[in-house]
Amino acid sequence: MDSSLLDHEQPHVANKDYDMPQKKTYAGLSCIGVLWSILSFMSMLASCVGYFMPYWLEGHMHNNTPVYLGTFRRCNYLSYSNNDELSVVKECGRYTTFWDIPGLYWKIVTVVVGTGAGLTILISFASMLGCCCREFISRTTTRVLGVFQFFAGLLVAGGAAIYPMGWDTREVKQACGDTAAIYHLGTCTMGWAYYTTMGGGALALICAFLSCNAARVRKYKFSDG
Repeated sequence: MDSSLLDHEQPHVANKDYDMPQKKTYAGLSCIGVLWSILSFMSMLASCVGYFMPYWLEGHMHNNTPVYLGTFRRCNYLSYSNNDELSVVKECGRYTTFWDIPGLYWKIVTVVVGTGAGLTILISFASMLGCCCREFISRTTTRVLGVFQFFAGLLVAGGAAIYPMGWDTREVKQACGDTAAIYHLGTCTMGWAYYTTMGGGALALICAFLSCNAARVRKYKFSDG
């Protein structure tokens, strides 16, 4: 008998690897994830704006000139002229070098808060990318970002908590009086940039916990026929 007829009469056996419905997994942000992304952006904005602005501490010099002191920037400060005369420079700017920042603690705050603010920028960018590109986000991704966000919040809020330890420096005493000391303001008041930075750090810590439920995973079935 012809072998071609035998081959024609053999029943067709389905290939399970190709005929069965295939499952593909897609990830995206849940409702909590969208909230996490928005709050992450707000945390980044508050941390970076508060860090850059010099309005952490507000005081007054002679002639009732307002003075603002941040960690690495200041407004209206005393300076010696070429004739060794002390005068008030009415402008805002950063210290010339890192080592000109008054006190060890303010140098530490500058590095610590700056590092935390930098992390919030990266995390906010990644969370917004997850809103546009769902393949980028998974549960593992959001939880890893949450861990970094937790450390960023600790750096920003912890650095802001260390800031008052530098209130015993000469520049602070010039603006706040001789009674100014560690955790003692003297005649000065806290500025809005300090509270903004502290709020950004606290918000980053809240976002770190929201990241645990930020991702949503769905499975879809596709068949070839």
